[in-house]
Amino acid sequence: MKKLNIDTVLIEMSPYSLLIYLLLKNQRELEKTLFIFNEGINLEIIEEFKKNFKNIYIFKKANKKYKKIDVCINYLKYIIFLRKIPKNVNIYSKLNLIISYPFRKLEKNYIEEGKENPYYFHEKNKEIKKIKKIYLTENAKIKEFLENKIEQIDLKELWNKKSQEEKKKILKLYNVKKDEIENLKGKKNILLTQPIEEHGSISEEYKINLYKKILKGFKMKDTIIKKHPRDKTHYEQYFEEATILNSVFPIEILDFLEVKFENVITLCSTGALNIKAKNLYYWGTEFDEKLEKEFGKVKNITILGGKESVK
Repeated sequence: MKKLNIDTVLIEMSPYSLLIYLLLKNQRELEKTLFIFNEGINLEIIEEFKKNFKNIYIFKKANKKYKKIDVCINYLKYIIFLRKIPKNVNIYSKLNLIISYPFRKLEKNYIEEGKENPYYFHEKNKEIKKIKKIYLTENAKIKEFLENKIEQIDLKELWNKKSQEEKKKILKLYNVKKDEIENLKGKKNILLTQPIEEHGSISEEYKINLYKKILKGFKMKDTIIKKHPRDKTHYEQYFEEATILNSVFPIEILDFLEVKFENVITLCSTGALNIKAKNLYYWGTEFDEKLEKEFGKVKNITILGGKESVK
């Protein structure tokens, strides 16, 4: 079986972590990368990657329509494909994905996927011992026993080091449109949504009422609602005067492009911690019993004019 002409494997399900990888690597390194995505990476992003890179593998996760035999065949095809990977490649992987399982005994690198410490980052997880390096931004939390593996990164600094051509390519991969970005400038408020109804006990109606509650007092004509990449809600039906941003690019790109806000509002999207604004309203879960029951205790963080108050 002919081996792939690669020296790195990236196994990814997060558009945000994927962005960090793009910022870390130069063009040659990207061209020598095998990108393995599951459906956590949006289809429109995948299509752009297919246009720009040769080595792409899409692992389709099982759904209710799949029969068990289909799931087995799908995974077998994946295992056979992996035989094309040369030995001694660099691996960037997540620890909690079925597509990462074949690499569990190999040394790997981990890229931050959010500001909170992932639940599988604990000493009893045998895969932790196989991690060579963890790329984290300044605000990320991590366990003390992992400190010697951390490489601290600054996303804006990495972006500024990119050439204009590299920046254009990253924006194209995420289908960022210039006119769409221009329409966001001048807006004072931005809400970052989350697909919390995916977890079963919370309905879309309940989610909308939560957002109406935390947006109370903000003028909708001055507000952008930035949908989470997996969020399927049609917010224009509920917030007619707000600007709905359906694009799937990570919110950090707005900071790269100098789009500033006065107020950032969210339930508990860690992306809000990467946006520089005068005020942050990070509601957490404790204000709502149902939300806390579903997601556990997440503290409220309010930053007004740079002064933080954790409730």
